[in-house]
Amino acid sequence: MSLPSRAASTARVRLWRQLKELGVGSLRDGVSLLPASESARAAFQSLAKNVAAEGDTARLLELPAQSDEVEAALVGWLDNPAHCPPKALGFDFDGATFTRVGDLVTFEVLLASFDLEQEPGLARLAALVHYLELGGLPMPEAAGFEAMLAGLRANRPDDDALLAASTPVLDALQRRFADALGM
Repeated sequence: MSLPSRAASTARVRLWRQLKELGVGSLRDGVSLLPASESARAAFQSLAKNVAAEGDTARLLELPAQSDEVEAALVGWLDNPAHCPPKALGFDFDGATFTRVGDLVTFEVLLASFDLEQEPGLARLAALVHYLELGGLPMPEAAGFEAMLAGLRANRPDDDALLAASTPVLDALQRRFADALGM
């Protein structure tokens, strides 16, 4: 599922929250995993109508699990993140090691977890991420940053490639924020 960026910020957050309520697993931006069941299918169709009303599309691709054991494991991970493999680090879903807490977006939770929220460059970057995810105080860099991420996402085959391409940009932005604050 996807929605246009800034123009539909409220709709994007609403969709994200509805997906979380369904207990979906997020594979990457716009790609979610949910159990193959009639109730999940019906919930998806309802969300798809909302997405279409906002001017975008939602697609359902059903893939069979390799075996009943694999399906049981996947459903177990969705139902209870504690059942994930020991080396899996949950990120940005209910019950994950790192996820939204109260009014904090996941990036802010990460900073707080590692005592980094007072680092000026990272704090400003966190404010930017917060604004893009939930709104709040406008950030002058927001439109350019969002456009840059959209461009990187559109031209990368997977999350690993996106991470490799965006890391230097994020590092540079963090340094710029720190320099602007005289740090």
